[in-house]
Amino acid sequence: MSCISPCRLCLRFHRPCLNHDFQTYSPTMTFLACVLLRRDVSSLGSWVWLQAILEEDTGDLSGALNLCNDILSLMSHIVEFLLECFVHMGTHSGGNDDDALRQKDIRALRRQIGQVIAEVCSCETWVYPLQQQLLLEQTKRGTAWTWTFALSSPSLTVTVLRAIGPACNAADKPSLDLLSLLAQRAPLALQENEGHTAEGSLTFSVISTLHGATQVVSEKWKRELETLQSQKKQTFQPPLDSQGEVRHILTVANSILEAMTHVYRASGIWNKLCCERGAGENLLVFQRKSAMNKKKIASTSKINSKIFQHFMMQMIQIQTKMCDDNGNHDVMGSEDEPLAQVMTTSSLTTQMGSFGVSSLWTIIHDACTADCFSKVSTANEISTILQTLSHTASICPMLLAGSIDILHHTCRALLSIATFATDHLRLGAIHTLVTLLGVHQVASMLQEYPHVLSLCINGENSIIQNNDHQGQNHQSLRGVIQICAENIVNGVDEDVDSWSQSKVGLYEDVAHSDDDDIAVFAQELLEDFLKHAGASKCLSSVFELVQTLLDMNKWQASRGALCMLEVCLVSAPYSFSRHIPVAIETALRLSSPEECVRVQFQAIQLLAELCRVDEIKSETSTFGEQTEKLGVKNQYGDRIISTLTKAMRCCCAKVVGHACAALSAFCRGSNSTETQDEEQNASKFLILPHLSDILIAITSGPLSLDMAEHADVFTRAFDAISCLAYVVKESFAEFYQQIMPGLRECAIYGLKKDFYGNYIEGSRAEEIVLLRGGAIETASVVGQAIGGSNGLFNYDANYFMELILSMLTRHESAKDAPTLIPVDQLMTASARIASVMKDEYISFLPKMLPHLLRILKEAADVTITDGDPNSIGQESEYDDDNGTKSITVAVPGMGVKNVVINSIRMQEKCQAARAIHEHASGVGLAFGPYAEECIGVFLPLLSYQYSADVRCAVAQALDPVFESACEYSSKTTDQSHISVPQKVFSPIVMGISKQLLEEEVDDVETVFALSEAMSNISYYAFIHTKTGVRSCMTCIDAKQFVSAVMQVYDKCLKRRKYMIEKVLAGKLDQDQMIDHNKLLHVQSEILTCLVDCIGYALKTLKELFVPIFEELIFPFFSPMLNSSGSIDSKARLGAICLFDDCVEHCGQFAATKYGRFLADSITQGIADRDLGIRESSVYGIAQLARHSPPACLETYAENLVQYLIDIAKEGAEKAKEDIEHIRLVENSVSALATMTLFKSSQFSQVSVSKTEIMQIFLANLPLKEDCDEAKFNHEGFCDLVESGQINLEESIERIMQIIGEIADALNDGFEIATKETYTRLAGIIGALQSQVDNALLQQYFSNLTADAQHGIVMLMGQSG
Repeated sequence: MSCISPCRLCLRFHRPCLNHDFQTYSPTMTFLACVLLRRDVSSLGSWVWLQAILEEDTGDLSGALNLCNDILSLMSHIVEFLLECFVHMGTHSGGNDDDALRQKDIRALRRQIGQVIAEVCSCETWVYPLQQQLLLEQTKRGTAWTWTFALSSPSLTVTVLRAIGPACNAADKPSLDLLSLLAQRAPLALQENEGHTAEGSLTFSVISTLHGATQVVSEKWKRELETLQSQKKQTFQPPLDSQGEVRHILTVANSILEAMTHVYRASGIWNKLCCERGAGENLLVFQRKSAMNKKKIASTSKINSKIFQHFMMQMIQIQTKMCDDNGNHDVMGSEDEPLAQVMTTSSLTTQMGSFGVSSLWTIIHDACTADCFSKVSTANEISTILQTLSHTASICPMLLAGSIDILHHTCRALLSIATFATDHLRLGAIHTLVTLLGVHQVASMLQEYPHVLSLCINGENSIIQNNDHQGQNHQSLRGVIQICAENIVNGVDEDVDSWSQSKVGLYEDVAHSDDDDIAVFAQELLEDFLKHAGASKCLSSVFELVQTLLDMNKWQASRGALCMLEVCLVSAPYSFSRHIPVAIETALRLSSPEECVRVQFQAIQLLAELCRVDEIKSETSTFGEQTEKLGVKNQYGDRIISTLTKAMRCCCAKVVGHACAALSAFCRGSNSTETQDEEQNASKFLILPHLSDILIAITSGPLSLDMAEHADVFTRAFDAISCLAYVVKESFAEFYQQIMPGLRECAIYGLKKDFYGNYIEGSRAEEIVLLRGGAIETASVVGQAIGGSNGLFNYDANYFMELILSMLTRHESAKDAPTLIPVDQLMTASARIASVMKDEYISFLPKMLPHLLRILKEAADVTITDGDPNSIGQESEYDDDNGTKSITVAVPGMGVKNVVINSIRMQEKCQAARAIHEHASGVGLAFGPYAEECIGVFLPLLSYQYSADVRCAVAQALDPVFESACEYSSKTTDQSHISVPQKVFSPIVMGISKQLLEEEVDDVETVFALSEAMSNISYYAFIHTKTGVRSCMTCIDAKQFVSAVMQVYDKCLKRRKYMIEKVLAGKLDQDQMIDHNKLLHVQSEILTCLVDCIGYALKTLKELFVPIFEELIFPFFSPMLNSSGSIDSKARLGAICLFDDCVEHCGQFAATKYGRFLADSITQGIADRDLGIRESSVYGIAQLARHSPPACLETYAENLVQYLIDIAKEGAEKAKEDIEHIRLVENSVSALATMTLFKSSQFSQVSVSKTEIMQIFLANLPLKEDCDEAKFNHEGFCDLVESGQINLEESIERIMQIIGEIADALNDGFEIATKETYTRLAGIIGALQSQVDNALLQQYFSNLTADAQHGIVMLMGQSG
């Protein structure tokens, strides 16, 4: 970004523009002048900003202030002159027919001048607030720079709007385009308030102007329609001037629509910022600490670059928040924003709807359907309008759906294009409609107005059309399902031979080739439409079409039917579940070798998807979930495996490769973390009987092909082998020698060695490079599956590690050298090998870590260049060839910028972080010496602004790294490592908590990853502190940490409240409810992690935490203790848990003060339908009985004891493995004993029989679910035995069983008793030996379980 002076800018401005006569001017020179001027103006604001920084550093604020004044004056002169040019050219644009070229030049020039004007207004929104802030700064020296970009009263935008208002009102296209540019480039300027209400802002003045323009265009259209209809009756060809007028009206209509979109979006940006910052706060605040001065920054260029990139990313975040990655739109059409936060937008929607947005849709509908337009070529104009509509649906959807009438007109207009426009526009119209339906408010409107929904689903006619469109009724609109189905069937490459001979495609999951784009796009649109419109309303129409297609006996139709079944399965698994048997039989039948290979391929794809969606979650209550098995693999597993193994012998390599991919899907299942172990065990028992046959099919099928020609098939076969090994685990050892030699050979396929034996070159073809990487990864998975205990993998593990290190060294020493094996796969494989080799891997650790850390330390590969104004607001673009992602944004005072981010670099950082995670997890304690260095590299990446994936991977890697630091600290004598946990803990959790505040609460995956890592790290710090070392966090740090965590918690609660209200409204069908509850479940896990973080801080600081609890926790959580305080059961659960912890750990004062609040809560909580609330309430009873005064529970004691007995009886009547809610039962036993049986019990005099309570207590021992509760109760058990309160004659066998099981559990690593209790148990056994007849004792011993006998034997040795 060049630093230009105002004088140079003036010179460039005056020479080409001022000295000319409008009648004899040079279009080329004037056009060039505008381009140069716009470039200078775009950088002027940032130049002023930078100069202000430098002036502030020297202490001369007056110089910076004078500079701002000069620049603002210059801007005013520029706008005044350019407006004169712009308006004057508009009044001289009539011209004669023979001067058409000149008029075209004038229109182009007016657009260029308009862009300069818009750029100056944008720049003013940067410079003017800076001027105002500098005035304040003169009296506040020494404080931080704070520059406010909220507009207070700059006048240039007002001046421009007043100048072009009449022309806009008359539907002058260049003026409308300038209005659109102003809203786009200076969105906040339109919010300047001319009155005291929102309706007095410039935005509403602009709406009135657009109202007039729409009326003018509508009138022109009606006249032209009448003229053309008259000419149609006379069978005349429409004259050229009429055709030109039709196209001109359509272009003006598009300009109006663009202006509406940008004005609406500008209002949305304002509202979004107001919602986030607060209505009375300054907006777009960017702070520059006074510490950033010339002493700390080496050069102006570094200041410029650093600030520029930081602000650039800030603007990207603000502008892209308008539509996030999950498809949630801004406040103007957010599916989840509370309506109270929409502010003026709803009023804006009403205003725009009232002046007839529907008039534009009428024009579009007429242009597509009216017979009189059949001979007027308007395809280009309709295409342009469609692009604008698509953009509008993405960034401000409610403009197209402000009321049901507007929505109805919008749907009809889009279906008109989809039905009657040329083929290349049809799916574009459907895409716009589906995008619009993705907004929750719009989808809800459709549910309330079935006639509009029916129009979208089925249109006005339901006939599937072939390519020749025979039988088409041109007077009837077709629905989304119909149009998508036609494109799925007809949009594929009909050259089957060419398709079958092409390569599989390394990332291909569906039948796809260059000529299949239309079919694939249609399939994606249909899937989204079913999700948004509600499957229950659509499936019958889809199935009717599927049956029609299957009856056609054409491969295109059969393939299309399979695609549509897959779409139904993915978009509506619950509604589709009853059709599973038919779908499976159809897929198995059409996967036959007799079918066309394209049909086989798609049938295998459907089988794979059925395996992935083998379970769904259905609702049993408002917020409860129940997992239901579809039974695909259990009922059809043998047939599916047989079908896939046969397909691996197909003559078509694409089918062979896809069969391997489907086998991988069979093994992986849904990949759900909640049911992963269960699915894996189920898959294992299904696969084991066929494992030998499957491996034979793989080796004789895909792996028997020519490797050079079919490397892509080999890669898929490797993935299938990896999945098989992962599922069957150690059972794969039998086939190790059959598979591993081939993997070693493939890992070095085509590589050549140098004189020293190092691999230096080889084939660089992408498929061969990935073949090598796939072989190494598969080898590491196989090794991890069989484990290291049998020694099978040892030699190969060392071999592959040497190869990995060699490749990484080569990559680092010659960065420009072509990749021979992907770095991310090398890192992943090394991590798995580390988990197998464990201690034997330690020699590789100091060699491997520098490579991983180097990748993490590399600067972000971000390029910022001037961008195309036409690309502002569009979705991010991906360049697969270069691995880059780009987005164009408008930056106030800097112009339009295109930001290009190297996504491959991001992926490598993610893989490096994950590799360190696996290394630390694998070698454990041995990683400790490297922990501090790794943490130092990780900390800055917690706020890595370019990639959420990197932030997640780094946070999750900190988990095992910090754990290893704690373990090593407690074992080592090296003083430099002993204090590492205390040194790094606060920076880690404070860094994560601060980043959580910056994350979008809707990005649940990122928020959960960060929250979970923070919770685990807090747990390790708590455990580490329990070993007797100094606390890892001071009280001051703890207060800041808890405050940040609670802010995140509050954001999540507000989000959940809105979603829960949506569930309770009852407007979601079952499939939508499933998706909704998946989100609610993840959010509940986030809340649990956040509460745990606070809990660990509380447990660590104990009494020192009381002031924090008093100031932060109590005011926020106490209202949630009862059901009346929140409709969210998870909020109530968090409150009860924290009060439980406070009573338990914060001392007698806190237990007395806050115990009464907890007591009132648990009397409700014990009967709550939420299991977690019942468990925590019962746990709270135990803590109150131990730590609080008797008065807290006195009123409720009798009822509570009876309630606890009723729950605890289940433990006396059933084996523990048969009890569904075992933690609730054990908590009840603990609370019951605490209240009544022990020497410290406060309510031992209750009316309930103490003998009955004692029997229940003994029948439930030992306790194992909560180690702390178990320790307390097992100590109390010893007290009861030693004091003689338990009758030995009646209970001796039960006592021996309890003692034996406790001892055995301790031997197995379950810390359910202290060392002192263990010694007392041994003493009790010794006493029994001396007091009870040996023969009788042996008889009792023989009746014990094997585990109890083992424990007794150990204790007898201890007592001896």
